[in-house]
Amino acid sequence: MPGLSQKEKKIKLKALRVALILLEKYGQRINPQTVLKKANEIGCPKYFSKPISEATIKAPKTEEFKNIVNKIKNKKNTIAKFSKSKNTYLNSRLKNLKEKVENLTFITAQLLDENYNQDLLIKEQEQSLELLREEREFLLKKLRK
Repeated sequence: MPGLSQKEKKIKLKALRVALILLEKYGQRINPQTVLKKANEIGCPKYFSKPISEATIKAPKTEEFKNIVNKIKNKKNTIAKFSKSKNTYLNSRLKNLKEKVENLTFITAQLLDENYNQDLLIKEQEQSLELLREEREFLLKKLRK
């Protein structure tokens, strides 16, 4: 930004910093283009006359703009590492939970099967008990006659 006044240059730097902070605060995607777009939304017509150009971000000439671009890249890399590690952790937890659900489903199926078998046994035993009672009643009637 060779033709800018010192004041306008400081305002544009401040707009870039604020845009970076806002994007980070609201959890939006952080890369040079989004920061540039947000900075232009913040200050273009009100605080500076010309919007910040993409060349300023892609090939910064002054040290201040180089520092801002490095901060943006560092934030982007930090967020990428964090989300990758978070995804790895969540995927491992999800896999463990799926295995637990499968195990519990298998155990539940076994218990239901055992319960069904026990119900069948109980019904058979009740039927045999009923037959024994009927036979006993029949024999008692014979004895009384």
